[in-house]
Amino acid sequence: LSLDGFGMPGCELLQSSDRLAEAVTITGPTTGTFGIFLPNLPGLLGVELFLQGWAHAPGANAAGLITSNGIEWALGQV
Repeated sequence: LSLDGFGMPGCELLQSSDRLAEAVTITGPTTGTFGIFLPNLPGLLGVELFLQGWAHAPGANAAGLITSNGIEWALGQV
């Protein structure tokens, strides 16, 4: 989904829109971590998650936000 219409030209939403924000703990000047609970259920094998970061960036565009590249996780068995 292009974010041009939201004041973020050149940015795209590369994740599903059902969960748009998760809390991140800043661990350094350019790093952060977050936790997600995944129950140990066989039915989750093969499920794909699509994640993307965003950050406040006043002056970068009209929305004052920037986005990261997207990442895909596939839940599997080791």
